[in-house]
Amino acid sequence: MKSNGNSTTFTVHDRLGAAIAPNTNSNVSINPTPTPPPQPTTTTCSINLSTSNCQQMIATNTNLMPAGSLSSATAASCTVATSTGTNQHQDLVNLFECPVCFDYALPPILQCQSGHIVCSQCRQKLSSCPTCRGPLGNIRNLGMEKVADTILFPCKYQTNGCLLSLTHKHKLEHEDCCDFRPYMCPCPGASCKWQGSLENVMQHLWLAHKSITTLQGEDIVFLATDITLPGAVDWVMMQSCFGHHFMLVLEKQDQQFFAIVQLIGTRQQAEKFVYRLELNGNKRRLTWESTPKSIHEGIQQAILISDCLVFDGATALLFSENGNLAINVTVSLDLMMKKVFCRCSCFFNDNIYLKQVGAHVHYINDEQFREDYKHLISPDNSIEQLLSLVYQEIDRRQNLDTEARKRKDQINREYQPLYPELYKFQPKFLSEKFKELCSQSKSSYEYLLKLGNGIYSMPVFTTEFCTQFLAELKHFEASSMPKGRPNTMNNYGILLDELGFTSFIDELRNQYLNPLVQTLFGDAYVGSTGLDSHRAFVVSYKIDQDVDLGYHYDNSEITLNVSLGDQFEGGDLYFGTMAKPHRTAFSNFTFVEHKPTIGVLHRGQHLHGTESIKSGERYNLIIWMRSSSIRNQFCPMCWKKPECLIPVDSGNYGDGMIKSIESN
Repeated sequence: MKSNGNSTTFTVHDRLGAAIAPNTNSNVSINPTPTPPPQPTTTTCSINLSTSNCQQMIATNTNLMPAGSLSSATAASCTVATSTGTNQHQDLVNLFECPVCFDYALPPILQCQSGHIVCSQCRQKLSSCPTCRGPLGNIRNLGMEKVADTILFPCKYQTNGCLLSLTHKHKLEHEDCCDFRPYMCPCPGASCKWQGSLENVMQHLWLAHKSITTLQGEDIVFLATDITLPGAVDWVMMQSCFGHHFMLVLEKQDQQFFAIVQLIGTRQQAEKFVYRLELNGNKRRLTWESTPKSIHEGIQQAILISDCLVFDGATALLFSENGNLAINVTVSLDLMMKKVFCRCSCFFNDNIYLKQVGAHVHYINDEQFREDYKHLISPDNSIEQLLSLVYQEIDRRQNLDTEARKRKDQINREYQPLYPELYKFQPKFLSEKFKELCSQSKSSYEYLLKLGNGIYSMPVFTTEFCTQFLAELKHFEASSMPKGRPNTMNNYGILLDELGFTSFIDELRNQYLNPLVQTLFGDAYVGSTGLDSHRAFVVSYKIDQDVDLGYHYDNSEITLNVSLGDQFEGGDLYFGTMAKPHRTAFSNFTFVEHKPTIGVLHRGQHLHGTESIKSGERYNLIIWMRSSSIRNQFCPMCWKKPECLIPVDSGNYGDGMIKSIESN
């Protein structure tokens, strides 16, 4: 950064600078001449863009759009917006604020005679308008409803940490199962009014309900004493197994007994288990088997509809001994459900990258495409040429899994590896510092370098492994084996799952990366299932091939990017802001230099790009890590809850969503 009197000049990558004309009304100008990023390795520079410059940037250089495009109606405005646009959107959302509960009034929207609105929940409790005290009336505000169809509303649990903004059609559905929704005390009865986050539930139980006994193991005996006590009585016990805590409840109401199990966890976690309750005695047996309830939904509704083990007082006496009732409780993983990985249906028409114009596009039909992307037309690119490229990409995606399976089968049959021992993961491939870091030893944090907000650098592999792995990759490149593209933005590289490294990456992800990511980023980025799938590939950059990578975000929750080495100059990473609707795409940039064996760990939706390589050839291992529990609620490519999940071939992780199918 250079300062000269009243002007300040920032030197930024040429693709960024060339997209924005110098702002003569500001004391900030952008130098379009490409120069290496400033030293030291990590540098942050602030860029102040005027509204006019941002609008010009969007119109003239759409390669700055994130790799995950939004729906066609909101792609540009939601993904790359000026700060003025951000404020305008928030002002628009605020118009829907209920004056009573401060949540949002969503369609159908009714107004009073003066035009004031109130949400449907509060309206049921009111006799007059809370704003003007006039009659509420039943007048539909169709104009507000149309506006509501075009904007995204933040989750009501935003203050608890939820980052999602959703259409009004998906907002209520999401909030019913939002992981940031407050949890109530799961103990039966209404005496305890505690509520808080999921991670604090067990601490509350240990401190406030010390009389509850906890037993360890998958099979235990729940002993309820003095079952002949009169009136309504509850018996409670905790069971710990599979790394989770289960609450066993026996409730007595009017000589009826209700036995049920609930998980101290989310609904998605509860669906992974089955519990079995069994009464034995006097040559009699009474059993019940079901999925545990999550404490989010509670047990009262299940008891009300008898969705639990139910028996009367006379039956209880048949199985009791000296007034005590023993219930055998077994918790197991649900082996009757087969988890099938899927893609969101948006995969086939969203986020289509047209390298010729440096833009990500969304295709519904020809008419929509011609209207939405007429600004991309140039003497070199007619709308017909662009449509032809879109057709080709859609056709490629529709046949992607079939072609990938063919390539993988042929490689498995015919390819002769240079280093066969590399295909089976071994801890010796990892840096000792990385292994210590993943063990969560506090002393190991000295090996972790924080480069920016949510951007971490650390040693990952040994030099010996990187050297052999790179030689293996070049050996494969030189072979006659078929090769697939890593993604729509990289034309050169290798898909590691097709080459046979799936189990290698699985072990690396499960044993080392999952606990590290949990520590650094928390539950919001690993979900209830953890990072349970991936897409792994190697990208290469050289002068006569791919030389850089446009500003984008990844189709992942967390990305690991490891430099494998070789001789090269340039090609540094640069990070901007998070890819969120209605947020400015350009504010601060953090530049990161690639160093062999060193990995960069960051959130998938952190907007980033790669500067042009100056000389040589650079190889990087990229692992997109995904959590099915997060993706089943929110697809980062279309910014919606997946409406249609499309299963993929066995051995293919798809886009990380999961569908449960009953096994035969």
